[in-house]
Amino acid sequence: MSSVIFIGSPHKSKRQEVCLKQLFLVSPYEILIRIIRSFVPPYNNKYQKVHVDLLGPLLGFVILTAFVTYGNSLKLLRVNITPVEFLCIYSFFMPIICYLLTRLAQSSITLYETVSLIGYAYYGHVVTLVFSFICFQEENNFFFFVCLIIFGGLSTLRLTMVILGTIPIPAARLLVCTTISIFNILCLVFLHFAFMHKTFVYSNSDL
Repeated sequence: MSSVIFIGSPHKSKRQEVCLKQLFLVSPYEILIRIIRSFVPPYNNKYQKVHVDLLGPLLGFVILTAFVTYGNSLKLLRVNITPVEFLCIYSFFMPIICYLLTRLAQSSITLYETVSLIGYAYYGHVVTLVFSFICFQEENNFFFFVCLIIFGGLSTLRLTMVILGTIPIPAARLLVCTTISIFNILCLVFLHFAFMHKTFVYSNSDL
């Protein structure tokens, strides 16, 4: 029996239980398909659909956190914040900021859809960092930026284009989607240089 917090009448509790099942009970095959689609821009109706679940984003968060933590363990000089702390803070505030921006822009996207989109965008971070680490141990910045453009760019493009399609105001589309894409890309760049790059340091102090 699934663990559900029951609030209100039995009918509301039943709806809450169904909602939680839809968010977490997703087959491994479906998760794989959704991960692959997270790199495909929404150029037709098939890829415009937003798959709302928390299992895929949670898996992406765990994989990204574990891999970045491993990469950070190989550095001799480290920043004061740990990968777990940074990603927890980012994963908490990024969906909230994006959702508030989209609501101000009169977007029809929901909070669950926002969380799911951002969570699946983590796989762009994962693939970029894994390829860069395997090929050049995160020391070749040129190769990292190539991977960032290809994999991080594709996942960010899908994230922003899906949100763009829900905003009716042209000027707001530019501002909101640019802000979200910058946050997403800067997160990946920070992960690379702060935690994965073996020789990069910010300064000689406080490390």
